[in-house]
Amino acid sequence: MKTTRVLLAFALTALLTPILVENSHAEDIPSWVKNNAGWWASGDISEADFLKGIEYLVSNGVIYVSSSSSNTSSEPVPSWVKNNAGWWADGSLTDTEFLTAIEYLVENGIISVNAKSVSISSEGIFLVSQETNDQTNSVAPEKRAFERHAGHKDGIGVPGVAIDSFQNAIHVTYGDMNDGKATIMMKTSFDGGASWTEPVAVSEEGKGSMPHARPADVTMGPNGEIYVIYGHSQKSQEIWDLGFQFGFTDLYVARSLDGGKTFERSLIADRQTSISQMGWNPGNLHSKSFESIFVDEDTGRIYVAWLDSRGIQNGQYTPTQVKTTYSDNQGKTFMPSTVVKHKACQCCATDMCKTDETMFVQYRNIIGSFGEPNYRDIVIATSEDKGDSWSPPTMIADDGFEVDSCPHAVSTITTDDQGNLHSAWYTMGGQKPGLYYATSSNEGQTWTYPLLVDSNTKDPMWFPATNIVIEVDSNGVPNLTWTNKSVKDNAVRHAQIIDGQVENLVDLGNGNHAWLDSENGLTAVVWDTDGKIMIKTWNDEL
Repeated sequence: MKTTRVLLAFALTALLTPILVENSHAEDIPSWVKNNAGWWASGDISEADFLKGIEYLVSNGVIYVSSSSSNTSSEPVPSWVKNNAGWWADGSLTDTEFLTAIEYLVENGIISVNAKSVSISSEGIFLVSQETNDQTNSVAPEKRAFERHAGHKDGIGVPGVAIDSFQNAIHVTYGDMNDGKATIMMKTSFDGGASWTEPVAVSEEGKGSMPHARPADVTMGPNGEIYVIYGHSQKSQEIWDLGFQFGFTDLYVARSLDGGKTFERSLIADRQTSISQMGWNPGNLHSKSFESIFVDEDTGRIYVAWLDSRGIQNGQYTPTQVKTTYSDNQGKTFMPSTVVKHKACQCCATDMCKTDETMFVQYRNIIGSFGEPNYRDIVIATSEDKGDSWSPPTMIADDGFEVDSCPHAVSTITTDDQGNLHSAWYTMGGQKPGLYYATSSNEGQTWTYPLLVDSNTKDPMWFPATNIVIEVDSNGVPNLTWTNKSVKDNAVRHAQIIDGQVENLVDLGNGNHAWLDSENGLTAVVWDTDGKIMIKTWNDEL
């Protein structure tokens, strides 16, 4: 069993936010905690060492803490605190009397116990779905003349996940390939992942591509609606002859208004850049569209961002554009698209988030022309008019990642309740190749110095491209999930950012395509491995 230790910051102070202590169990206090109290009272150990004993009581449920709105105290720590600790150690005070004193100090803001994170282990992992024997024994099709790459073998994979607080449920999407045709499926659990419903088709049967970078991303609307974004790639000799050597993709948003029992689908038909004049239907997108979806929980507006290469400039197709659109009618129709950036990395998927008034889209920029050095670093653009127009890019980190091809790595961005931005990304530049995290407290104008999350311990100059997903849990703690492909069989990893450091790092198992969601006190990580889709969930409320 690999278990990360609960990290809780404790401080004896008169100025920190108080936490209420309730339901104490004096009979469970181990003797070493009492010894620590006595040594602290006599000056033999530091206050920090004494607080480790209090930490133990909290993390093991002897003392339970919960947030309180009580006023903080400006009083200094009274001298009788140490006196009580000493009397408790020599038996002059009972366990119950000592805990009552601790509770008094916490309630009055004299002792502040700040619980920062929860324990996460590699146990309690559940199977969501498993491919059939026919899928396992299938063979990948040979590459056809009009394909740059051969197609997928039959199987399942690339899961997405959403916490549904309306039904106390978890939804997991995935691609399901049979006889060379993919369908996007969804399963639901009402018991934290221990059991699952029968799969429901999100896309029409055979009309959904196996997800390529991001999953078929599933997210919730403000009234319990379930939205899934996915693509349907089409390839033919005719499409190849037009110059689209990676094919076209129809981009869909599916919606369920009955809790995931059935889905309706809307094609994002963007006539501004369709090539219908050449005989193709509006809505066809170039190659994989590397799309993302975000739903404003206040207004219900659905935002979609993607990478698009259909525009024509000077008689030729332009480099990849970052584009966005939105819907105000539950995804039935979408507005004409807006170009965020005319030149971006072709295969590093977009992501979006929103503060109270500002929308953000994150993508990998390109600086440099064809034949010149190309620098591909992560940037954001902002919209102050709810997606109608976008600012020029602002760099999150000046990594100086120079590469002449796309690394195929998903970066992600999110916000917390205070309006701070949190970003995570992959680079082969920066301090060293690896995964990084940064935060911004001024709506992306400036960012903290990049924090290294993971790297290759055997070869510090090489870290295989991978996705990293970030979500903030109910405690305001940034959670990160990714796959480290520098280790044998790939390691699915999870960690948290606590006080500006990477903490609680745990390997959840071998696999790929890890994804994450955290909502309403529940966090879930999904990934695929050997024809199976796995999930790990935990309650993060303290």
